[in-house]
Amino acid sequence: MSSPTLRKRSTPKRVDKSVETKSKTKTIDYGRPVHKFEESLLTSTSGFDNYRGLVNLCLILLILSNFRVAFENVLKYGVLIDPLQITKIFLEDPYRWPSASLVLFSNVFIQLTFFTEKLLAARKISERLGRYLEIFVLLSMLIVACTVVLVFHPPPWAALIAVAWYTVIWLKLISYISVNMWYRMGIMKQDGQVSNGKPETANLVMFPKKLKHRRVSMNVT
Repeated sequence: MSSPTLRKRSTPKRVDKSVETKSKTKTIDYGRPVHKFEESLLTSTSGFDNYRGLVNLCLILLILSNFRVAFENVLKYGVLIDPLQITKIFLEDPYRWPSASLVLFSNVFIQLTFFTEKLLAARKISERLGRYLEIFVLLSMLIVACTVVLVFHPPPWAALIAVAWYTVIWLKLISYISVNMWYRMGIMKQDGQVSNGKPETANLVMFPKKLKHRRVSMNVT
């Protein structure tokens, strides 16, 4: 009989537990920085230049803080200003308020210019007469403003506001007069046709339909 072959049992190898635990645990680098370095948005080198949101936030905080103080004063002391009394004082003695009177009186020159343009549009007066009237109105604006400031001696800040107001209106009226004159010249040359000859502009508001109080107020203001 042949001798039976003996099988060798494979004995499992022992693995060192210390090596196995070291392989499973992660090595932590405590010297590695956690945060990423970036430029501040408030510096010029960050490339950020849209500060509109920050400005709006500052304005909102400023308005809210001042509104709180004003509201507390109203609750504590009440309304200390009587608008009716101020209006009464102004109507009784308007010479004490020369700058305010100047600002209110500027509407007279605006209306005179408007009615002059209406007469020119209806061809009730000639172009030469209308031009003389408008020059007279514009010169009167400058003379009235300077005379009131020199005679009544209002406070400097009030005089500055009134003179600036008259300067802006004076320039606006010159623009208004010039544009209306250009419209009249275009209509006289082409007998009511569209000035540039393009059909897509035929539905636009043409002179003299645009001479209205609403439009002259929009132009001046």
